[in-house]
Amino acid sequence: MKLRAFFLFTLFLSYPLASQETEEPAEEQSEQTTTQDDEELGLVKDIQKEVRDIREVLKGLKMFGQPEAENDKKTTNDHKIKFHWDLATKEGWSFNLDLGANLDLTVNLNATGLDRGQTTILGGKVTFVPNYLNGDHEFRNKVEVELAYSKAPDETDWLKSDDFLEIESSYFWSPGKWWGLLGQLTFNSSMLPGKDTQSSPVTYQIVDTFGNPVQTIPDVTELVLDGAFVPFNMDQFVGMYVRPLKIKALVFEFSGGAFAHETFADNQLKVIEQSGSTVTVKELENYTQFGPFVGTNILGVLDFLGINYSVECKLKYAMYNENQVSLDPQFTDRLSLWLETSIGLAPLKSLGVKWDMRARIEPNNSRGFQLESDLFLNLPLEL
Repeated sequence: MKLRAFFLFTLFLSYPLASQETEEPAEEQSEQTTTQDDEELGLVKDIQKEVRDIREVLKGLKMFGQPEAENDKKTTNDHKIKFHWDLATKEGWSFNLDLGANLDLTVNLNATGLDRGQTTILGGKVTFVPNYLNGDHEFRNKVEVELAYSKAPDETDWLKSDDFLEIESSYFWSPGKWWGLLGQLTFNSSMLPGKDTQSSPVTYQIVDTFGNPVQTIPDVTELVLDGAFVPFNMDQFVGMYVRPLKIKALVFEFSGGAFAHETFADNQLKVIEQSGSTVTVKELENYTQFGPFVGTNILGVLDFLGINYSVECKLKYAMYNENQVSLDPQFTDRLSLWLETSIGLAPLKSLGVKWDMRARIEPNNSRGFQLESDLFLNLPLEL
């Protein structure tokens, strides 16, 4: 269209020059001049029409670009929306701190079927979330510390009922609006030494990884199971993620790729079964795994009663397993599952209640389904 307008404009300029090159009689020249004027006027109108068409096209292109600009504006203004604090939506560093505590006090006085006395559970949880965002680069970090003790009427000592430490750091590169690459590094362990305590003497039967008896310890009321910061678990994930939905009430992410897992647990013990006065304890070993994984992350914030929630799940298949659970491992012996759920309720905004649940299946450590659940009174703070 632009070439056509340029050609017509050039043709328009060429007409006056052509009229000066030849001399004709006055009548013919006058008639020719009138004809040329009409032709020139027609050409001018054609050029004006072409210019109007070009302007309409440019106007259309400008209007076509407006929604994209609005979308970009919405993307850059994500920090104005109060997303779940596990996400980094504010340029630069952002810091969040969540303090939680739980207290359970039960007193029984001559209640039928219950031990006389007082049962107390006292615990706390601290979650620190320092995140960083720089354009397409997002760093999510989280440090969680949980510790709880309990004391029953027939016990003289406080017993550890919850002990958990996790440090997680994730990097997301988002070249597209709804997809990108990720890398994640996770550490988790217990912080204090652990032991199994019984109210009356029992026999501890220690077995190896394959269930073969190793040692028997009779007539004792407690057994030290592990030390401080062992077993120690480390996971690495690399892969790709997609985020088809990102609104305040619901953010959905799906990821997949490769993982590596290392557990450092030599000479540590784990209770796997108790039958009457016999407690079966398994010896733990160091082991390494790697293979493919898939994961989902669902989280959001609802204005109603200040509800916030998150569900994170990872399913791993160990193509390589250094210390397998049997000489002929089945498909399920290579599968590991990690599920972490959190639901918070903060009607007062600065004070609320939070329920946390962790579930996992780790065939190398235990055949059963491991579950931990806690309810806290929490105080969320934005630093």
